[in-house]
Amino acid sequence: MNDYERTIQAIKDLDKIPSKGEWNKIAMQYNFLSTRTLRAISNMSFIDFCKSIRKR
Repeated sequence: MNDYERTIQAIKDLDKIPSKGEWNKIAMQYNFLSTRTLRAISNMSFIDFCKSIRKR
């Protein structure tokens, strides 16, 4: 599983959508992609990205 897939799975596993600050702390601790990286990859805001991921 690559970093992007691990990040998506982590977002799905959370009880709620975290704030950007909360996510960046989690990302740093567990080597997930940061909000800035996710925004660059998806071309969406972090919150919109999380909403789209959690709907799947």
